[in-house]
Amino acid sequence: MKKNSMAYDTAVYSLWFGLNYGSILTACALYKTLEQYGKHPALLQKQPALWGEHYAEKDNIAGCFAYQNCDVLEVFDSEEDARILREDVQNHVVGSDVVWNYNVVGKQSGLYYFLENVPADKRKIAYASCFGGAFTAEGETRNDCGRLLHQFNGIAVKEYEEAEVLQDLFHITPEMVLDPVFLCDKQFYIDCAERSAAKAVETDQSFIFTYIECCDDRKRQFLLKGNDILLVNHYSQLRNFIDINRFPESKALLKLDPAYHIRVEDWLYYLIHSEFVITDNYYGMCFALIFEKPFVVLANMDLPDLYRYRAILQPLGLEERLVILQEDLKKKEYLFRKPIRYDRVNRVLQKMKQDSEVWLKQQLGIAVPDSAATTSNPQEQAVGK
Repeated sequence: MKKNSMAYDTAVYSLWFGLNYGSILTACALYKTLEQYGKHPALLQKQPALWGEHYAEKDNIAGCFAYQNCDVLEVFDSEEDARILREDVQNHVVGSDVVWNYNVVGKQSGLYYFLENVPADKRKIAYASCFGGAFTAEGETRNDCGRLLHQFNGIAVKEYEEAEVLQDLFHITPEMVLDPVFLCDKQFYIDCAERSAAKAVETDQSFIFTYIECCDDRKRQFLLKGNDILLVNHYSQLRNFIDINRFPESKALLKLDPAYHIRVEDWLYYLIHSEFVITDNYYGMCFALIFEKPFVVLANMDLPDLYRYRAILQPLGLEERLVILQEDLKKKEYLFRKPIRYDRVNRVLQKMKQDSEVWLKQQLGIAVPDSAATTSNPQEQAVGK
């Protein structure tokens, strides 16, 4: 996308360049949400030292989607973009991904996602930023992170486990918010899906959407059982999506043909037009909720970030949709026949969304009506705050 002529006032520090549908969509959703609020945001390009060079390619699935839908400041390649970031940008927003996970990002990016180089007179905000449930850096690195976190104007996280890291290690009590994919106007996703190549070739509108990132035999067997049950209701065969980064390996483990199209637009198209969603992925679950799909989430008992799923499913009264694969799976087959009462779900979700929007707008200096402010957050109640 060609850079617009108006001055940028907000920079988004994210992992949009990760070859992962969730990383791409949560970053672009935060960008679009800021745009909805009247800001002029820009995504920041990948640090040269972070991960491999192929993540920076503009024609990979992340680059194609981000550059088409957002403005990107190439601060490591362009002196002018670096000047814009240094002089013009007033709001520096970190999120919404595992940007504070030391093993995944911090060992290579240093203190970049803690806004080490942002001057004190700029507004610093963390929205739904994650440690991955723990922070493994120690010594001087941990001290530096704590010092920089205390310079933020506002910090919000999605899960209580992330809040505990901030409280226990850094003595910071964050706000609890929803992932930005829920804040973004869902018409954006619909418009993106309309550009999918699948629209021209797909004729059957009663298929089952699956997105399995980490396949094993238990997941495969339960997925196939669900397919058998749903076929009785005249749904068609599966449309399968898998891990982009390990496509050949994931395909071999799943032993099912993944969808030929792998662009973000195609992923959105198939999910939006599906009749049922089966996934082991957090964002597969989130978009099933956004588009009011019946769904099941498959997870192993020892999944380190199992808390992420429960943090959103518990307050919505949908924890039964999380299928732990070490349990008696026969007892979970009813989920393929049981509808979801989205009228109830949406009332809670709307309240959580409103609270999240109020907090983010306040951090950006945007006035909100007094009536919009609230002291009752369903997500906080659900996680025992």
